[in-house]
Amino acid sequence: QKIRYSSPSVSKVLLEFNHLIFKFDKKNQAEEKKISFSDNLEFKNIYFQFPNGKEIMKNLDLKIEKKDKIGIKGESGIGKSTLLYLISGLITPKDGEIFIDGKKSELNKPNWYRNIGYAPQFINLINDTIIENIIYGLDKTNIENIEKKIKHIAEICLVDKFTTNTQEGLNTIVGENGLKVSGGQKQRIGIA
Repeated sequence: QKIRYSSPSVSKVLLEFNHLIFKFDKKNQAEEKKISFSDNLEFKNIYFQFPNGKEIMKNLDLKIEKKDKIGIKGESGIGKSTLLYLISGLITPKDGEIFIDGKKSELNKPNWYRNIGYAPQFINLINDTIIENIIYGLDKTNIENIEKKIKHIAEICLVDKFTTNTQEGLNTIVGENGLKVSGGQKQRIGIA
């Protein structure tokens, strides 16, 4: 019953992965110019409306300087997550302009995605090792120096702070949806 219920969603995700694999072809990557982000990101007169007709943003002007730390607060449904998705390039505004370092840009480009790291509030982990959760979906055989890279990522994301105290280290099983690790540890694994 779960498989039948999830089948349409899984099919849609697989189609999206196939589309992305084609889009991120090595040749295409080499041809696309890297999007530089050294000063600021600016939204001018942004308008966003969901397909159901609900208007979320109207005439939004926002400028974020690089290395700024910002917080967004407000009532439920006011557009906090929508703004995050716009910044990440996961959705595009219906109207308005976006500027990166003063140049008109579109954020729904693979080279913008390389500038973005997103750790959602709720992390889904598979019932496997920390390593498998970090490299989820990647073919280990095609990654040069994979162990060295994983250790480096674990250090950057401070995953190593809690794995050094375990017997299995990065080979520790996290349990179904991270049941065997704390919320903070789960989030660090998700970031990694």
